[in-house]
Amino acid sequence: MARSIPYPSRMRLDWVNTPFLTATHALGLWGLFHLIFHFSWPTLVLAIAWYLMCGLSITGGYHRLFSHRAYTANPLLQIFYLCMGAASVQNSAIKWSDDHRVHHTKTDTADDPYSITRGFWWAHIVWVLFAAHKADLSRVPDLKANRLAAFQHKYYIPLAILFAAVLPMAIASLWGDALGGLLVAGFLRLTVQYHA
Repeated sequence: MARSIPYPSRMRLDWVNTPFLTATHALGLWGLFHLIFHFSWPTLVLAIAWYLMCGLSITGGYHRLFSHRAYTANPLLQIFYLCMGAASVQNSAIKWSDDHRVHHTKTDTADDPYSITRGFWWAHIVWVLFAAHKADLSRVPDLKANRLAAFQHKYYIPLAILFAAVLPMAIASLWGDALGGLLVAGFLRLTVQYHA
């Protein structure tokens, strides 16, 4: 059995992630009520499609392509991964890969940002609520040299807003459910994706 590692001694609440995740869950709950009381098949299909594209972009893109360099991909596939990865609101591919590479090089040590030895909840989501791990982008020179990944890193926040909220809302407005696009395909989808 692995020995338990104490929490970092200087844990500070992350005042960006904590309010954002709280708001995301509240808006996701509102999205669930919207879906129940204003049900729309096209909005549900949009949310499922967004969920699948975002999930693929995190697993196939951020994880396997960018973090582990398990394969190469043409620029169009990279753009897809970077756009829908931004819609997943889990940081830029560069920052995500930095965290993940640290996880693999420091697995289950005090330097592992989401070590399971601190417990399920820490590894699942609590680690994101605390500013305990500083990014060191020197670990991702290959990604910093990738013009597409560097662009996404530089413009991550506007891209995340565009692909996670604005675009689903604009698409759903085509059938008169812009609010459903935002709440269901945007925030409910994001909440489910965070816990999947």
